Amino acid sequence: MDLRGAPVLIPAGSLLAGLRLASALEWSSIPLAALLLGLALALGGRARRLIAPFALGLLGGWLAGGEPVSELDRERPVSLVGHLAGHWTRDAGGWRAPLRGERVRQGHRVEPWPRTVLLWLPGAEAPPAGFRFRARGYLRRSPATANGVPSRAGPWRLRIKSRYFLVREPGGPAEALVALSQRLRRRVEAAYEVGWRQDPGIQIARALVLGDASQVPLAGRRGLRRSGLAHLLALSGLHVGLLAGMVVLATSRLPLLLRLGSAGIATSLYLLLAGPRPSLLRAAIMAAGAAMALLLERPPNAANLLAILSAGMALAAPHLLDDLGFVLTVSATAGIVLLAPAFWRRWTGLPQALRRPLAVSAGAQLATLPWTLPSFHMLAPLAPLWNLLAVPWTAITLLACLVWTGLALLAPRAAAGLLPLLDLLAAPYLAAGSVSTAVAFPIPVLTGLPGALLLTVALCCALLWPPRLGLIGLGVVGAWLLSSPGPVEDPELALLDVGQGEAILLRDGGEALLVDGGGWRRSDLGGRILLPVLASSGIRRLRALVLTHPHVDHCGGLVDIASYLRVEEVWTAPGWRGSPCAEELLSLPGVGHRFLWAGERVELGRWRLQTIHPPPGDRRGSNDRSLVLTAEVHGRRVLLTGDLEATGEASILARHPVSSIACDILKVAHHGSKSSTTGAFLEAVRPRLALISAGLGNRYGHPSTAVLERLKQRHIRVLRTDRHGIIRIGIPEDGRLRISKPGTPREM
Repeated sequence: MDLRGAPVLIPAGSLLAGLRLASALEWSSIPLAALLLGLALALGGRARRLIAPFALGLLGGWLAGGEPVSELDRERPVSLVGHLAGHWTRDAGGWRAPLRGERVRQGHRVEPWPRTVLLWLPGAEAPPAGFRFRARGYLRRSPATANGVPSRAGPWRLRIKSRYFLVREPGGPAEALVALSQRLRRRVEAAYEVGWRQDPGIQIARALVLGDASQVPLAGRRGLRRSGLAHLLALSGLHVGLLAGMVVLATSRLPLLLRLGSAGIATSLYLLLAGPRPSLLRAAIMAAGAAMALLLERPPNAANLLAILSAGMALAAPHLLDDLGFVLTVSATAGIVLLAPAFWRRWTGLPQALRRPLAVSAGAQLATLPWTLPSFHMLAPLAPLWNLLAVPWTAITLLACLVWTGLALLAPRAAAGLLPLLDLLAAPYLAAGSVSTAVAFPIPVLTGLPGALLLTVALCCALLWPPRLGLIGLGVVGAWLLSSPGPVEDPELALLDVGQGEAILLRDGGEALLVDGGGWRRSDLGGRILLPVLASSGIRRLRALVLTHPHVDHCGGLVDIASYLRVEEVWTAPGWRGSPCAEELLSLPGVGHRFLWAGERVELGRWRLQTIHPPPGDRRGSNDRSLVLTAEVHGRRVLLTGDLEATGEASILARHPVSSIACDILKVAHHGSKSSTTGAFLEAVRPRLALISAGLGNRYGHPSTAVLERLKQRHIRVLRTDRHGIIRIGIPEDGRLRISKPGTPREM
């Protein structure tokens, strides 16, 4: 990898490093920048080219401003002024859009608010046109989970109760261009209304053309992610390059100036339609620079252009350094420009037709690895091979979607007749959800930025070394990736912090199962929360996923995690076939099923599990038909109750002697709801320790004060995920409970 032809790279990297550091140093950035500028002037030469841009980055980051000075009272409404950072898209019962905050007012306080907030506006009527708005409502965000592994809080959200509380503000010179973009997009969205929720071709067209993948089934999106192909549905430089390349090919008989002009017009229209996303702007400007170099008959220097462009965009908007999309598009392009040529020159043993595309794919993936591993906790080693097929298919599909979109605007009936062709092209994206983990072969990896950088360097060295040495290097890296910390010596139970939901891990040595998995609607909790927790414990295979009942806050995460880890079986009570989540769980490819009634016994290492509810033939409501298990090891018994309510508890007391249900540890039913954990039930089971899974600051009031009072009256110790985060309990042979709370103290 020769950097001598790209002299701007090192100064640009130094400037970006200064911008990143400025947010941490705050006011101290000013004296440090002044000191470094003086040092640069004194040293001169190469040192000046390295130190001066770093100082400039420090100053630029400070001038851009950082986080708000103080926290707001989340129980009081705010008035937020900002500009749209994307387009409005349909949501359940309303519309949503990202707003880049400028300032916020609460009472008499007015403060800067340089954060992106997701607005939600109710109603079917289209949102008002405009670029800048004042929105009034309550700012909320999901708190970070406390599982002893790195976790981020959810995005800021502001729900607007009525359109009366969304007021248009003067938008400045950009408003006319934004208005044109919004009109164009709404015309296209109206054309997609033919079947925007049901038709797979429309779903993929929305993703590829508009950048809205929310209507693509979650199973398909998870499948693409575990195969390393999630970038195909995210608007990026790939889409701009494909579009410009297709236009240049289609106009091959025209003079060069007209060909490049046609590509420029097409790219500009696409930016108007999709919005000025950082990844699209970066690709469009680089394409314009390359076109200018061709017209001037000068060889384009992609590395220099990328360095200047990324540094300039970050200096103008330092918050882009926290935008994963921007970081990934810059690093992927850097991998294509810098790493791919080195791979292409080294891999001379490969066929010519395969060598270049494989080098490009591997270069892009390796360059993004330092950011994707800490964010997604998963390595897809087969992704470069999958991309050899997926990228050309995406080019064909994107072209078809663009042509179909134009036809839908001009001749809707003719477009409707061509929908089957669009469905055919969309089929592989949706089929990705049915590809088993054994085929996709994702590798869970829990590491931060330093570890990811070391892994990237090691992989690059192994791929650039001579073949024999490279194979040895790849073997060492593979052995490290597939290794795991030694299994825990004692059987262990862990109540995970999954917010307002429930997930319980039982393990003994190399055997593990998950009883429920939490879950959020239209969100991959398994990838965000469960995967890093399990990866930190060295768990890459689950003996079973145990579903107590099919509510999304128990079931959704089980379906998610099955996309990333190998699962042998699903255990649940019969009768859930009508539930969409249970149907998806029971339809997992390559996974067996076991249906449990009261009296069934199973084993997991030294754990002995017995089903005590529901009885055969029970058809009562879903909560009261929760699968209830006892888990025993080394003379200690745990009672796992799902979301059982008072009627279900009474049924258990009527059918079982107290000796068979008395326990040492009680997992309190239904997150501590007042409809469960009756006094009679507590008198019968008499636990020493009660565990409650509830979300921090949840809107249901869980756990109920009445339940907590009943537990207190009986001197039962209580541990709660909303207070303590993850709760781990090891049970050695002597039967003592070894309790650890690695998520404590948690941020409240």
